[in-house]
Amino acid sequence: MIDGDELATAVLHLARSNGPGWSWEGPADQLMTLLQPPPKPEDWPKTPAVLSSRLLRAAPALRRKGVDVRKLQRTKTGRPVRIATGLIAD
Repeated sequence: MIDGDELATAVLHLARSNGPGWSWEGPADQLMTLLQPPPKPEDWPKTPAVLSSRLLRAAPALRRKGVDVRKLQRTKTGRPVRIATGLIAD
């Protein structure tokens, strides 16, 4: 699942480059900016809502690789996303 999904691959790469115990939390639009590779792939999410939806679909496969992705409780400014690493498996 991860190999065919450029977004999931980007999240996995970000997590692995930061190592075990790393976490990131924030709105999907910030994550979109953080992850977007140059040049932008054709199937890259066009909106933060699409990015968030695709991340949740990829979450089980990412979890098997040691990367936890989840939406947090809604706040006044939106519903943040959290990405965290434990021990990352190959």
